Amino acid sequence: MADASPVPAGAPAQSGGVSRPNDVTLRLYDAVPVAPVWVGLGVVLAYLALFLVVARFSGSFRPLGEASQVLLWETVNAVIVGYLLTVNVIVVRKGRRDLEELKPRLNVSEEGFRQLVNEATNPSARGLLLYGLLGVAGGAVLPLFDSGIWGGGPTPPLTSALFLWVAFHNALIGWAGMRNGVTETALTRGFTRAADLVSIDLLDTRALSPFARKSQRSLMGWAGFSVLFSLFFLGDTPADANRFFLILIVGVLLAVFFTPLAALRRRISAAKAEELSRVNEKIRRAQQGGTAAEEPSLADWVGYRGLIEGVREWPINTSGLLRALLFAALGVGSWLGGALVERFLGTVLD
Repeated sequence: MADASPVPAGAPAQSGGVSRPNDVTLRLYDAVPVAPVWVGLGVVLAYLALFLVVARFSGSFRPLGEASQVLLWETVNAVIVGYLLTVNVIVVRKGRRDLEELKPRLNVSEEGFRQLVNEATNPSARGLLLYGLLGVAGGAVLPLFDSGIWGGGPTPPLTSALFLWVAFHNALIGWAGMRNGVTETALTRGFTRAADLVSIDLLDTRALSPFARKSQRSLMGWAGFSVLFSLFFLGDTPADANRFFLILIVGVLLAVFFTPLAALRRRISAAKAEELSRVNEKIRRAQQGGTAAEEPSLADWVGYRGLIEGVREWPINTSGLLRALLFAALGVGSWLGGALVERFLGTVLD
C-alpha cells in the first residue's frame, strides 16, 4: 500500500478546497518530502531508539525474558505504530484522489464537493482529540487488568519503568488505532454520501470503480493491522484482551468494506429497475405495433433489456471480491492460526 506520491495529504485538491489537516500525524507526514512508507520506517526506528534508551538506563526489562525476545516484541509494537500512522496517511491521500475521479459524476456544486471531500478526508480536531484520548486511556489502563501482558506473573509496581513503558506503548497503539478508526469512519461516511450523489450510467459502471477501490483499500489496511496484531498470540501467555480486539477488528473490516458498496448497490438496483420498467413499456408498445418506423424494433428493445438485466448491481467484479475476501481471511485466519498454535503448544508443554 505504499504511496510514492510527493503530494502531501493536506494539499488542496485540484478543485481547490481541502482544508489544512486537523490530524497532527498527517501534518507530520506532509512536512517530510518523501513517500509515507519512509516516514513510517522513521517512526519505527524512533520508537526502538526510545525503547533502547529507556531499557539501558532503567534496567527494568529483564523479568520479561531474554533481551533478544524483549526486543523482538518491542519491534512488533514499533511496526504496528508505524503501520497505523502510515496507512492512515495513504488511505486519506488515495481517498481524495478517488473522490476527485468521481467529481464529474457527482450531482453536487463546487462548494458542495469541497465540503464532501473535507468531511470525508479531514475529521474534526475535536473528534480526533476525544477518541485519541479514549485510546490512550484504554491502552494505559490495560496493563492493570490483563495479567496476560505480564506473562501470567504479578503486575509490577505502577511507578516502575517497566510498568510505565508497557502502559506507554499500549497507550500509543490505542491512540493510533482510535484515530485511524475516526479517519476510516469519516471516509466510509463520505463515500456512502457520494454513493447517494453519483449519477448512475448503467452502460458504464466502470466509472464507479473508485468505490470498489476505497472498500478494498480499507479492508487491506485493517487486515494488515490484524495480521500484525495476531503475532501477539504467539507469545508465551497472550493478553486476554486480544480476543476482544479480534471481534472488534472483524466488525470494522465488514463495515468499512460493505457500507459504501451497499449504498451504491441500492442506487444501481433502483436505476436498473427504473430502466427495465421503461424498456418493458417500450416492448409492449412495439408488440402492439404502436412504434414509429424510425424507432428501435421489438428485437432491439429485447436485446437492450438483456443488456440491462446483465448489469452487475454490486460495483465490484468477481476477482476484486475474491481478493478482498482473501485479505479478510488472511487477517482473521492469522488470529485463529495464532490461537491454535498457542493452544497446541500449551497442550504439548503441559
